[in-house]
Amino acid sequence: MTNAQQVHWLTQQQATNRLPVRIQGVVTCALPGFDAAVVQDDTAGVYIAHWTSSLGFLPEVGALVQVEGVTDPDYQFSPRVRATRVFKLGTTNLPPPVRPYWDQLINGSLDTEFVEIEGIITSVREGSVTLLTHGVKSTSWYSIRLARQMTWH
Repeated sequence: MTNAQQVHWLTQQQATNRLPVRIQGVVTCALPGFDAAVVQDDTAGVYIAHWTSSLGFLPEVGALVQVEGVTDPDYQFSPRVRATRVFKLGTTNLPPPVRPYWDQLINGSLDTEFVEIEGIITSVREGSVTLLTHGVKSTSWYSIRLARQMTWH
């Protein structure tokens, strides 16, 4: 498999076959505390699991990388890639974000996609942010690691 969309099209059963994957893209979300990252190519974003320092470097947002690994089922979400080798090819700009409608945000169709939302923060509490966007008020739960990557204007 050579792109993220091909991984997403797999069923959980197909992903258990540990199919070989080689994807080149940009890191849009680095999760070193979870030994993981999200890499997005021209087709989609895909969750990369087991990305540890033993692979050469920890993920960093904006890194242009080539990831080699195998498909891995994630029984709660879409299939992912279990990294076996990662090469840093340089750094690059993040891809243009998807500007989703509310129903796209809540239905999971944008899982691992780089998105941008606009709204007004109406409250901030430990572990959550309440955001008013397009007339919808929602509370988003996040971990401190993810919150550091959020950009507020």
